[in-house]
Amino acid sequence: MIRKKIQLILDSLPEEELQKIYWSIQFVQKEYLYKEKLIGKGVIISNLFDGATEIINKWDKTFALNISDDIKESIYYDQYKWHIFSYEIQDCLKQHEARNAFNAEI
Repeated sequence: MIRKKIQLILDSLPEEELQKIYWSIQFVQKEYLYKEKLIGKGVIISNLFDGATEIINKWDKTFALNISDDIKESIYYDQYKWHIFSYEIQDCLKQHEARNAFNAEI
């Protein structure tokens, strides 16, 4: 049913407008395929609206308990928690070792 509705909309648009739609659809497809790949590896994807604070607190206690507020501020930790690893403040697995460890969790 929805395919027919989409097709009707597409048929009503000029070619130059279809280019915009193509990029939007391609974005949706890439996001879908990415999520499917994660799900295929056993990752559970859920919305974090309920319990997000609990998860953030657990992350902070697990990875950032020994990191000073000055360092956190310098790496924009409050905005991007993963910077604790990308700025190499905490040790972590990288590249193939990280991928192998991730795959081993399945």
